[in-house]
Amino acid sequence: MQLTLLISLTHRRWNVPLLAQFHEHPQVKFVTLAKALGCSRSALSASLQALADLGLIRRNQGHGHPMRPEYLLEPDAVDLATTCADVHQTLNAWRHRELGYRKWTLPLVLATGHDERRFADLRHLLSPITARALALSLKDLERERWLCRRVHNRYPPEPRYALGQPGKTIYRLVNRMVAAGLGRAQPKLA
Repeated sequence: MQLTLLISLTHRRWNVPLLAQFHEHPQVKFVTLAKALGCSRSALSASLQALADLGLIRRNQGHGHPMRPEYLLEPDAVDLATTCADVHQTLNAWRHRELGYRKWTLPLVLATGHDERRFADLRHLLSPITARALALSLKDLERERWLCRRVHNRYPPEPRYALGQPGKTIYRLVNRMVAAGLGRAQPKLA
């Protein structure tokens, strides 16, 4: 269940950086977010809608002053926004922001966990990931040493994946993210 919700959160590239921005400013205008993130208006709109659908933010209703914030962080999402800010800060410090915000990176790190996992196990855990998307994500994470690939000497050879040191650090942060509120985020029903 938590993995499914993490997949929902990371489905859009800007969701985690957006929550990190909400950590700094729980009430914010659209233009401020666009300027801070440097993303397109359509991508930002889609990410804001996705976060609203998860019940993490809401649009400020009513008319008012032109400087009135347009989006508000839900009180239940404060801990999640704090943890997203930690993830954002860590990825920036490592200069791995591009890798960290890809659709499957954080769910793949969480799915790998403390165990060695086979390709088929990861694909099953991360359903609906395609085999190609999983293979590309594994190669990218292996190249940056977030994951280690070990081939067990059996017939047929059996490759398994385990977290490397950077992956273990991100795993702890993603676990905190899940514990901080992602488990409480539920899509709103229309």
